[in-house]
Amino acid sequence: MASAPDIITYVGVPIAVLGVIPILYTCARALLTLRNIHRSLRANALFSVAKTRGSLISGIVEVELPRLSITPLARSDPDYWDVNPYPSSLKGGTWTLLHWNRLATGKQLYRLQYSDELREPQAEIDFAELLAFLLDRGARPDVKGLRMLRLTGLWTPTGTSLVLGPQGMEPCLKVSVPDDSEGILSLTLMWRKQWDQLSSESLPPSWMRLEAPEGIEAQPLIGNNEEGCGPIEVVDTDVPQSQDDTTKGLLYEENKGAETDLFAKKASALMNQALYLPQPTSSIRISIHTESGAPAISEALYESVTNYPLPSYPSLTHLSSRSKTPFFPSMCVALSHLNAQPLYTTHIPAQLTTLSRGAVIPCGVLVILSLLSSSDCPAWETEYVNDRQVEIEVFTQQSMRRHRAMREEMQMAPAEKAAARSRRMREEVEEMMQSASDRRLKDDERRRRRDLESLGSSRMEMGVVGSKAGAWLVREWNGVKGGDGQEKTTNEVDIKALAQRILWEMIREGGVHEMPKITPPKYDIDGVRMDVEVQVADDGIDTNNDETKAPPVTKRTLDMLTRWETFAGRGGMNQEDLNAVRNDVNAFCRAAVLLALVRMASEKDESEIVADIREVTRTWKKVRLG
Repeated sequence: MASAPDIITYVGVPIAVLGVIPILYTCARALLTLRNIHRSLRANALFSVAKTRGSLISGIVEVELPRLSITPLARSDPDYWDVNPYPSSLKGGTWTLLHWNRLATGKQLYRLQYSDELREPQAEIDFAELLAFLLDRGARPDVKGLRMLRLTGLWTPTGTSLVLGPQGMEPCLKVSVPDDSEGILSLTLMWRKQWDQLSSESLPPSWMRLEAPEGIEAQPLIGNNEEGCGPIEVVDTDVPQSQDDTTKGLLYEENKGAETDLFAKKASALMNQALYLPQPTSSIRISIHTESGAPAISEALYESVTNYPLPSYPSLTHLSSRSKTPFFPSMCVALSHLNAQPLYTTHIPAQLTTLSRGAVIPCGVLVILSLLSSSDCPAWETEYVNDRQVEIEVFTQQSMRRHRAMREEMQMAPAEKAAARSRRMREEVEEMMQSASDRRLKDDERRRRRDLESLGSSRMEMGVVGSKAGAWLVREWNGVKGGDGQEKTTNEVDIKALAQRILWEMIREGGVHEMPKITPPKYDIDGVRMDVEVQVADDGIDTNNDETKAPPVTKRTLDMLTRWETFAGRGGMNQEDLNAVRNDVNAFCRAAVLLALVRMASEKDESEIVADIREVTRTWKKVRLG
């Protein structure tokens, strides 16, 4: 029979060992998990900044990682336009697909039981900077996604696309699961290497390009002589200036490689001085920002034929109007929307959009201005009897009375005949003068009545007004005299092209901004001394003249837009407005084309998405990206 010690030995010891096995398993699993976590941290370049602690009894591994705040790099940095070749593969680390400026703002502690639970803390970034960075790299905002985010906020479904890739097919910024976002909007980033097609020479999101109209050749803006550029002297400082060509030739003969080195130095020096050389301009890049809720121009630069910015800029002082509505910047924003260069940083003012969509101009006014034929609009004026027939009858009666009087005079004595003839001629002159006066009064009365009837006629949509005004401008620019408004154009009027020409002429009318003479100092670049003397041309415009501050065409166009806004606000045109329009049909047509441009731009999705972007960036100042 087994004794008690035997029972304890053969039964108790195995039971004790079985009780220790779970502890040993937990310890082994914790060590294995810790090893896998270390491997993942090393693979994602986080091992040096992470702190890990493991509990062998509980099997819990604690990982402490820094939480970062990121901002985009400088636009001139090459990494700004490149993807990170070693992005993080951990959950929450999608922001590492691109390069950023990083700043540690805190620490995030994770308690893990398994290695696959390891995640990288989401990075905090300014939402407006993130959108501007992605749009600068060619991404496109998702209209539906941003509208849903604006309306539903944190309840936006996970996976909702906010920004699309440059091709507009795949999403590059989506709403993600708010695991550790702490009530802040959580986003996921996606980016592909093949999407990178832009560079630092591309236009930033807040810039638009105004190109010269077709048929206008590029003109040089810089120069100090008739040829358009100043003298450039490149001298090798390694050779004394007093030596003649023979001595220089002997020196070069001693060193065969000196000629090649000098050529390279000359090329380098000329490249560094490229901004001072005169180049023809074919476009203007304009920076537009939002100021007091409306677009405003902050900067404008001339561009070369290769779209490279030149060291000269147009004058902008003449583009301001008496109205509070910024007409010229708003027209530039509208043109950028139609040119597939939408400015997502600003928007067209609501009052200007309302003005462009309203029917304000009566059809009778267009007929009076010879922009529209009477047959193309509803009847609006009084039809009078045939005045020619009435005049013929009156003339017939006058002729019969004159012949009767002349027959009676033939039967009179000479003295009576002379007196009767003198009386008859005096009466005929008085009758003729009275008839001319009555005819003039009748014509004036009919003209006043026609003006009043035209002001009360049916109003035309802005699209019709813009097309008719554009056709008038085309005839005017082509030297074709407009008749009664019945000319038919063979092709449809291109409002966008006409508006582009109008805006180009308006900004070019101010000339080159007054700049001091550019005289770079003489300096050496690797032994090559560059003597460059270049002066900015005045473009033939005296900047001290009052006419430069208020150019005729620009001022007339802006004044017409201001008047348009005024009579649209009071419900319609009056006689004073009609007289002003009749006296300057050219300015009226230019204003009509520009408002038609705004109407076309307001119908595109880009005009609505700007408000959504502004609202979501105002609501979510900071977001978590990961």
